[in-house]
Amino acid sequence: MKSIVNFRDLGEIKVDGGKKVKSKLILRSGALTDLSLQDMTALKDEYNLKYVVDLRASSEIKEKPNVVIDGVSYINFDIIADSAQFSTLRNFQDRADKLKPKNTDDHLLSIYKDFVTTSSAIKGFKGLILTLLNEDEGSILFHCAAGKDRTGFGAAVILKILGVSDEDIMADYLLTIKARKEANAKILEDFKNEGYDEVALEAMAVLFNIKEEYLSNSFATIDEKYGSFDKFVNDILEITQEQIESLKARYLE
Repeated sequence: MKSIVNFRDLGEIKVDGGKKVKSKLILRSGALTDLSLQDMTALKDEYNLKYVVDLRASSEIKEKPNVVIDGVSYINFDIIADSAQFSTLRNFQDRADKLKPKNTDDHLLSIYKDFVTTSSAIKGFKGLILTLLNEDEGSILFHCAAGKDRTGFGAAVILKILGVSDEDIMADYLLTIKARKEANAKILEDFKNEGYDEVALEAMAVLFNIKEEYLSNSFATIDEKYGSFDKFVNDILEITQEQIESLKARYLE
C-alpha cells in the first residue's frame, strides 16, 4: 500500500494454543487522506473491505478527510475527546517552536494512560471491538492520524483479546518505527525548512514516533486501576465472554 502510511494486516500473527489470526480481515493504518486508485482497488478487491473505523477527532477529519471508497461504511470514534493531554500536545504541535523532547515524551505517556481511563477512549475502543463483532463477511480497517498511538493501542487490545502473547503484541506495535520512517523523515525535513531549531526538531521526532514504554504504560495502568486486563475488557469495555468467543471464532484459524 504505497499511498497509506503504516498499513498492515494483523493476519498470520500466532495465538497461544497453535492458532493464528486470519489474514485480510483486520487491517490497521494511518489516515486514508492520500489514498490512490490502485490502493483503493486493492482494498476492495483483495481485502473485501467493508468498514473503515476512524479513531480521529472531528477537527482532524475536517482538516484531512479520508478518501471515500464506494460500498464501504465509515464509522468515527473520537478516542481523545476527553484527553486534556492530547489537546495540549496538539496545541504545541501547531507551534512546534514550543515543543521540548521531555515534555513531548511525558505527554505521550499520559495519553496512553488516557486510553484506558477516559470515557471517550473507553467508548471508542468498545465501539471498535463491537464493529469487529458486527462484520461477518469482509475486512475492517481501523486508523487514526499516524496509525501509531490510538491505532497501536487498539490493535494491542484486539490481539490480546484474541490470545496473542504480550511479546508478539509488542512486536506488532513496534513495527510502526520502521513503517513510519520515511514519512517521519519528510515531516522533520519540512519543519527544518521552516526554520525550527534542533530542540523543536528533536521534540517532533519524539511526537511522531513510538516507544515500548508508551504501550506498557497503558497495560500497567489497566493492572493498577482495574486489577487485570480481563476485568478491563469485561467490566470497563463491557465485552462479555460470549462476545470474546465470537471474536475468536470469527478471526482465528
